[in-house]
Amino acid sequence: MATTINKLKVITDFTACTHKQTYNIQKWHQHHPNVYKKQMSQQQNENNNKTTKTIIINNNVQITLDEITDIMKTPPNWFSAAVVGENLYKWKATLLGPEGSPFEKGTFEIDLDIPNDYPFKPPALKFTTKIYHPNIKSDGSVCSELLSQSWSPQLKIQDVLLTIRSLLTEPNPDVPLEADIAQQYKTDRNAFNKIAKEWTKKYAKYIIIRISSLISNESIIFIGIPCEVGATK
Repeated sequence: MATTINKLKVITDFTACTHKQTYNIQKWHQHHPNVYKKQMSQQQNENNNKTTKTIIINNNVQITLDEITDIMKTPPNWFSAAVVGENLYKWKATLLGPEGSPFEKGTFEIDLDIPNDYPFKPPALKFTTKIYHPNIKSDGSVCSELLSQSWSPQLKIQDVLLTIRSLLTEPNPDVPLEADIAQQYKTDRNAFNKIAKEWTKKYAKYIIIRISSLISNESIIFIGIPCEVGATK
């Protein structure tokens, strides 16, 4: 694990909006040891009576750290993610709207809260970018039932984001959080698509910067430039 982290050097394929952060995994280990649960045990060596200090890393923290490391090692081309500050239980993700959907060319920011009993329960998601969707409330909350129905401890946060992306491609009006939008989706798909596209253009339109070269050997850099909201139609 340590070797992987020390050698980790990758730049995310895309970033957006107010997402500007330098995330240094190697230094994170050095400066934020408080997220580890430490247990010191003394073992008497039969030969030389040396004292061995054993550090036990909380399994929940380790799983989360492994996941963010994997994402940064092999970043997908449809989302980016980063830990907020030093709290491994708070993530910020940016999700590209799927091609062929009314959310295409939009970039949506999502807050993720990782529960203490993860991975036995899924993370809670909340869109911070406004979106017109029957399964997403006006405050950005996502229908938890849709996540919990198919959740298993073998799934990862990337799988959750993939589920959300699939939901943008094909909403589920039978489990709505916004009943009026769900009804419109069922009875007047063209009207739904029109409004969803307008909202995407108004609230989720950002300049995407593609980084093709490494800036340094250690840093992982997120850069985003928001457009003027509603400046263009």
